[in-house]
Amino acid sequence: MDTQTAVKDIPSGMEVTLGRVVLRVVALSPGIVRFRYAPDSTFGPDESFAVLKDSGFSTPEVKVIDKGPKSWLKRASLASW
Repeated sequence: MDTQTAVKDIPSGMEVTLGRVVLRVVALSPGIVRFRYAPDSTFGPDESFAVLKDSGFSTPEVKVIDKGPKSWLKRASLASW
């Protein structure tokens, strides 16, 4: 398996690059985290969920913690994971 080559902060989440593979982790709400995987560094169309005008979700603040070969996303309500 490739080793982590980059971690990038993005709004409400992070992207982790492993060679050409990209994993995107985004907190959609305090209790919902979305993972997307791009095996060739390119994400396909965003067809995994419907976007509502008033979904009731508020985007939570998150903190990306990058410790060399390990990285994680921390949100107060998800901290017990």
